Amino acid sequence: MNLKELEEPEESSETKETEEEDLEGLYDLVIPPGVTHSLIIELVNKFDLEPVKRIMDVSIIENEVKPSEVLVLRGDKETVDEAHEYLIKVLKKQIEEMGKPRIY
Repeated sequence: MNLKELEEPEESSETKETEEEDLEGLYDLVIPPGVTHSLIIELVNKFDLEPVKRIMDVSIIENEVKPSEVLVLRGDKETVDEAHEYLIKVLKKQIEEMGKPRIY
């Protein structure tokens, strides 16, 4: 996977009924804004997840929700759960690193 493939995931042209059948047993890991492309690509490759664009209601500010296009990584429940745990672990580590003093 490369950056171009990540930015332009394939869109399905199947009917809604067929899509629902195809999605049975699949789960989505919603990627929060600010996650780096390199980490997303790492998740896709490490856990063999499919990047998909999805329209979801997103809270922009308090009491304001609007439909927005978000990136999700799709796979079976066990794999998505493992990827979620890995994502949280990496993000926590990045946050800890940001809090450390830097010597220039």
